Amino acid sequence: MSTYEQFLSDVKDHEITVFQNDGPYRTVRFAIRDKSQYHFYLTTWPGHLVISGDMGTYAFRRLTDMFQFFRGKPGKINPGYWHEKLISQDVRTPAESFSREQFKAAVVKEWRKYWRNSFRDRWANLDTFFDDRRDDWREIRRSILENEDLESADLAFRETQEFDSLANLYLHGYDLNEYTYHFIWCLHAIVWGIGQYDAHMAAKEEEKRSAS
Repeated sequence: MSTYEQFLSDVKDHEITVFQNDGPYRTVRFAIRDKSQYHFYLTTWPGHLVISGDMGTYAFRRLTDMFQFFRGKPGKINPGYWHEKLISQDVRTPAESFSREQFKAAVVKEWRKYWRNSFRDRWANLDTFFDDRRDDWREIRRSILENEDLESADLAFRETQEFDSLANLYLHGYDLNEYTYHFIWCLHAIVWGIGQYDAHMAAKEEEKRSAS
């Protein structure tokens, strides 16, 4: 199940409550009646939008009316671009976290580069070269690629320093983070919530016209 599909399941019984609606100043809550599970607020003021609630808190800054910035088709989000507009986040639910898979890909790339360069200097003794290469790869697989305990960049890079073929693997050279589940969930919540708000306000306007 994708994050968006899970999100839709989480909010299927949510109701909208508009506490403030004054131009770019808004406070809107989405929640199951009398429950807090998966509830969230969208709060805006000129140039800012904050989503807060059960899945974390993230603040963005871009346009005067941030509903205009995020308004779109539910299920369609732009994590990379929107992350650039993030100005604050909940320390318990950061937007990004260390990706073991990204790190492993960097290790493989660096290891191949090292041995490709080494081959030019050791062509005269290829048997020894390939034996060393095979042993190095076997140990790297055991210590790093198959090591499920590498839960942070610091631990992961500390492990690489044991190998000459990875000694120059530096954090700043690779993107080793991925967007967290909470962040992606909240991005979907923003787009979906704005859609619900638009429909709610349109229904209110239709009620007024009908009453008049």
